[in-house]
Parts: sequence; C-alpha cells; structure tokens
Amino acid sequence: MSALMDKMTADGHQSDFVCILFEDKLEIGPRNMPHVDIRKHGGGRYSFMNHNLWFSASDNSNPIRNKKKYSVLISASEHIDIIDNDGLGFDNKGIQERFAHAKNSFKRIWPFTVFPDVNRKIDNDDDFKQLFQLVNADSELTYERKYSLNELFKLIRNVPGDVAECGVYKGSSAFFMGKNISNFGLDKKLCLFDSFHGLSAPDALDGSWWQKGDLQSTVAEVTENLKHLDDFSFVEIYEGWIPDRFHEVEDRQFCFVHIDVDLAQPTLSAVDFFYSRLSQGGIMLMDDYGFTSCPGVTKVFDAFMANKPEQIINLSSGGCFIVKTKNKSTL
Repeated sequence: MSALMDKMTADGHQSDFVCILFEDKLEIGPRNMPHVDIRKHGGGRYSFMNHNLWFSASDNSNPIRNKKKYSVLISASEHIDIIDNDGLGFDNKGIQERFAHAKNSFKRIWPFTVFPDVNRKIDNDDDFKQLFQLVNADSELTYERKYSLNELFKLIRNVPGDVAECGVYKGSSAFFMGKNISNFGLDKKLCLFDSFHGLSAPDALDGSWWQKGDLQSTVAEVTENLKHLDDFSFVEIYEGWIPDRFHEVEDRQFCFVHIDVDLAQPTLSAVDFFYSRLSQGGIMLMDDYGFTSCPGVTKVFDAFMANKPEQIINLSSGGCFIVKTKNKSTL
C-alpha cells in the first residue's frame, strides 16, 4: 500500500492520481490512455474520466467472462460528496441517508439504470439469502431473478404436471425448484436439460455478447448443489443439446418450465415443445427475456406468443413469464 500512498502524496503527482485499477489485486495499466488505444492495444490500458471507467484486461480477454476480479482506488476528491465532513463515513447515518449516498454513487456508474427501492422484503429475507449463498456463492448477479423464481413457484403447487428447466448451468435454480417440491411434498419430477458443454454457436440474431462454450458446467457441479436437498431422487438429468432429448418426456404435462438458454434457437425449440404441454395455470418463466445481452431470446419469444392468448409479464428483476390459459380446443 505504501507505493499507492507515494502516488497520492508525491510532489507534483497528487493531482495526477484519480483512479488506480487492479486486476486480481495486482495494479495494471498504463492509465489515462486514449480510448482508441484501449480498444486497439488493450493490455490493461484504462481511462477514468467524468466518473466513467474504460479499461481492458491485461491479457486482452473479455473482462465480463474471464473470471478475474477488478477493483479501483479512487481519489477522495472524486467522491468527496459521499464522505462525511467529520471523516466518520456512514457509521452514524440512518438508513435513508446511507441509501441516498449509495444511490448517488450508483447513478454515476449506471446513469440509465433505476436504483431499487429501500427496505424491501427481499433485502431482509435472511432465510433466502442463506440458501442463495449456499448454492450461488460466487455471484450475486442473479439474486433477484432467483427470488422471483422462488416466489412464482408458489403459484403452481396445485397445478398438475412435472417441472422442467432448460439451461441448468450449475444447478442453483434447480435447487430452489427442488426445495419447493421437497418442502411441500409435491408429487412432481424435476427434469433438467443441459448440454454441459456450454452454449452452442450464437446466430446473427443473438448479437455478440455470447460465444460458443460460454457458461459451461458439469453434471457433478449440479449434483453438488442438489446435495443440499435432503433427497433429490425426483430429479432427472437429461444431458444433451436442446432439443435432442425432449422426446423422452413428450408424453408428460408440466406445471412450471424455466427456460434459461440465452440464445434464440434453443429458446424457440424449448418454447415450441413445452408450451403445448404446459398445464392450465402452469407457468413458463423466461430468464433471459428483455436483456440486451440476449436479443434473440426476446425476439423469438415475442414472435411465438404473438398469436397466443397469454400475456407476457415482464419482471423488474429481468426476464418474464406467462400463465397458461385453457387450450383453444377446450374453450
């Protein structure tokens, strides 16, 4: 830390210090580089200006997917408005003032994203938080979506049919669905479909966010999360590319279908297969709907539902769901 202090206090350099960027706790750079150099050469170059950070990974990998951790040290002068005059920070502030300061800092980084409200049940649900950390300790990105899934599942306790998930990854969503099935003593199978080779090659409709092989996991990782259930003998794992193994459950009805495959073609295959097998009152939950990182998912689901009676319900946490009405033939 002494080297950093030298940068902050050395004569002639104090005004130069604005932001220092770390990758896995190691300082990278050079800093204050033109954006064209960051894009062209990468190599850890970065720039911090007007409260915005532009940077590249030291090895030119994608910072979103390379699993490296980034942190910044910012001059106090850049955020003097969120520091108490007496130097005590937030220790003596009430929840509303702390919330206001957090919101102000958040808006500087994500000016077009709405900050959540304060004192919500989700923020104080310790039971759910402990369960989430049990199976999802490496990331909080999907916390609100997992919470929505867990709540929506309550609506199908008395709806006939099994449960399916397309796109399992490491099994954290499967854990919550399985826990509901177990806790409420439901006579339902949990059918999990995943290639376990990561994503297939994206189409033009999918944009450039994802690459082939992203989000790869293993059956062992899923099983490890499911071990937190007292019993998961009701879980059936179907390893293979979607929709290659759907035919093995074609004679079943489903009360809850969670689709989380990120790409257009497997999404369409899953929706096309499970929609007609969704029981009246059943729920189809689309994890990736509405995200700019998954444009193909939104397009194919909108197109599929265009002539259907169900309404697409957007979730503030991201994603959407539908509740199945009666089949037209029974109206």
